[in-house]
Amino acid sequence: MWMPPRNRLLLPHHWDERLVAAWSPGIQGAGGLVLRDQSGNGHHGTLVGGPAWKDQSLSSSNAGYVDCGNSGRLNNWVEQTITAWIKYDGLDDPYPRVIEKGLNNEWTLTFNTGQSSGNILTVQYGDATPNLFSTTNFNDGQWHHAAVTIDIDEFVSLYVDGELQDSLGMAAYSPAKTGVVYIGGNAGAGITTFNGLLDDIRLYCAALPHSEIAELWNGGERNAAYGIRRR
Repeated sequence: MWMPPRNRLLLPHHWDERLVAAWSPGIQGAGGLVLRDQSGNGHHGTLVGGPAWKDQSLSSSNAGYVDCGNSGRLNNWVEQTITAWIKYDGLDDPYPRVIEKGLNNEWTLTFNTGQSSGNILTVQYGDATPNLFSTTNFNDGQWHHAAVTIDIDEFVSLYVDGELQDSLGMAAYSPAKTGVVYIGGNAGAGITTFNGLLDDIRLYCAALPHSEIAELWNGGERNAAYGIRRR
């Protein structure tokens, strides 16, 4: 059974320049109203409306979300990778967010009441329509690693536990690329609160290859290249 990474920071020279943000409650520890960006880029998140710390992870099941802003390298990307460790406890709100940039107009990792009773992870990009779908049932009491890679000229791809589960061509994708990053919900209609635990959420300014996604999942020795690794 895979458990979420319990990480420690490495020395600065190990950091990957592609790492834009790394929000890791497992490193930070519980407490406070700020979720610190461990990448060194200063994209700290503010807890809004009720997210809580639980088991060295972030729980937004009490309602609310984390607002990580939209400054600096979070914007105007060409390629992107989004990763997160997820322990999902099933639907509470109908459209629970893991992480989202923009409000249904850039990209979103979400569960959806209309897709397999809300038990599979979906990816939206450009609008509110689910485009990619996991084959893994996340509502199984286990931690899972999810990763989405976006290359505007090629594909958007969804990986779960190191394996490719869905992919689609990227034709006609032109979001504004300036939306706020939200974790565990958003500032919209109040039906997006994630029910469960989140840890080690990262953004990269590159579409990482499958081999690197697999290493992020399995805790391989080369994780030092990504800036964070398991204890």
